[in-house]
Amino acid sequence: MLAGHLRAPLRGLFERYEVGNFFDEMFAAPGEPRPHYAKLFETLAGMAPEQFEERRKIADLSFLLQGITFTVYNDGAGAERLFLSI
Repeated sequence: MLAGHLRAPLRGLFERYEVGNFFDEMFAAPGEPRPHYAKLFETLAGMAPEQFEERRKIADLSFLLQGITFTVYNDGAGAERLFLSI
């Protein structure tokens, strides 16, 4: 588990993630997740990309079956769309 403000090498799903010159909600600096994200970081960093993809597909299907949608009002159609992580 990540303790305090120790920096850890980015691994797993975060291996190629770059903390840029912008506000990053999860990372305070490269390899330094904000305290309230430490547990999520550890969980996701330990996950294989295939495992993450499987869980993402399950979440997409769950949204579809529950009818969780949003509307883009400025696109002219005003149609409801599904939250799908492509």
